[in-house]
Order: sequence, then structure tokens, then C-alpha cells
Amino acid sequence: MLSEELKAKFDKIISRYPLKRSAIVPLLLFAQDEIGYVSDEAIQEIARRVEVKPIEVIEDISYYSMLHRQPIGK
Repeated sequence: MLSEELKAKFDKIISRYPLKRSAIVPLLLFAQDEIGYVSDEAIQEIARRVEVKPIEVIEDISYYSMLHRQPIGK
């Protein structure tokens, strides 16, 4: 579950971009920092906020090697 603090951070970041879609990668990084990976819930929330389909968010995750859909070992 995403914290209210993270959701507020999402709003702040999105407001900085003229195109909401441009905020996807920063939002993914903040979500991963909080959760440890990019969860399905985070994907849905980010897609909703930047007004794209979830598959577009998943494609960005697949492109960047520093983003993970599963928890990684320490």
C-alpha cells in the first residue's frame, strides 16, 4: 500500500512537468525507494495519475534496468 506521503510527493513531482507522462520515471523511482520494488499497486496509481494505460508504465520499467518489479536480494 502506498503511503500518503508518497502520494503527496507524486502530486508535487507531476506538477513540475508540462506533460504528465514525463513524470513516469521519477515516480517509479520514488515508489521503488519506498517499497523496495515497483508493485502492481504503484503501477496502477502512477498510470492513473499521469493518465496513461498501465502497460505504458510497465514498458518504462522494462526499459530501465534500475527498476524492478520483484523484490531483489540484499
